[in-house]
This record gives sequence, C-alpha cells and structure tokens, in this order.
Amino acid sequence: MEHHVIKKAQEEIEEKTDIHFTYDVEREGRTAKRIKFFIHQGGEERPEKPKMEDRTEAPNIDVMDVFLSDLTQEQIDALSQERLDKLHERAAQQAEQEVPNRSKSVKQSVTLQRMKTLWDNLQ
Repeated sequence: MEHHVIKKAQEEIEEKTDIHFTYDVEREGRTAKRIKFFIHQGGEERPEKPKMEDRTEAPNIDVMDVFLSDLTQEQIDALSQERLDKLHERAAQQAEQEVPNRSKSVKQSVTLQRMKTLWDNLQ
C-alpha cells in the first residue's frame, strides 16, 4: 500500500501543488495500525523523517509467580521468602551473564529457566 498509494499521491501532490506531506506509519508488531499525515507548505523546510520506533512492548513476566505456580503447596510452605529471593537473585545473575544484551522478556524467561534448574538441583 505504501508504495502504490501513498508514495504516488505524495509525488503527484508535490508536482501539482505548492504543498507536500510527510507521514508516519504506526505499527503494532509488523501490522500497520495507523498512519499520521503531516501537511507542509511549499516553502517550509522538509523535516527529517523520524526514525521508526518500536512501539511494541514485550510482556512483563512475573518470574516469581510463574515459578511458584509449578510448585506443590507443600513445597511452597517449606520455602521461605528469603530463600526464594536468593534463588531468584542467583538465577537473574546467571541470566544476565548468559544473555547480557537481550530484551527484558528474554532475560525474564532465562531467569525462570535458571530458577527451575537451581530448584531441581536443590531437591
């Protein structure tokens, strides 16, 4: 759509009038959800096209809740908050070392995997 409709319209308006327009495609993932148009007078300096922003947010994983949901009630009762916090902290450190430049959700996922591994090793 962008090339066949918007670019052609942009060229034609620029050629036949004293105005021009720029636009910004707002996406959710790879899907275009909205297009913002900006109309400019012919004498105005063209603004640089803004760089595409990532408007998608990864889900926020509550690692502790997911970890606890896999435990039995007896295991949860036997686990102190301090021990749980230490387990989480150690797993988070391992995840940071393993995937240092990855997104928050990747780090959370790896942290959860490391918590499960550490827990299994303690049992």
